Amino acid sequence: MNEELRILLVIVSISLPVGLALGLIARKRFPESCKKYTKFCLDGKWKLFAFGVVLFGAFATLSFLAGRVYFGWFFVAFAGLELWALLASGFKPLSKEMEERIDESDPTKLVPFRFWR
Repeated sequence: MNEELRILLVIVSISLPVGLALGLIARKRFPESCKKYTKFCLDGKWKLFAFGVVLFGAFATLSFLAGRVYFGWFFVAFAGLELWALLASGFKPLSKEMEERIDESDPTKLVPFRFWR
């Protein structure tokens, strides 16, 4: 296996469970902050998605320039996902109904509310 690919897979396989654990701990310990953060992200989400496109695009460019092809394609995939999210739902404002659902939700649960109402 290519050394660069092995390093990328190790980084991803370690980062995913750590990020998941930290997110769940934050939801348990700071539920009100999680609600505020969710509203903040959903209200101005186009800015976050656009920032993600620029950030991951820059990481991809730097990776390709450094000769790290696997990292470059990894970041291109993330930039593409951010661009898709931006175009699909980035410009929709936060509705009052969604804001009420966030306020009524319990962030200490694994899935705080049902998405399919």
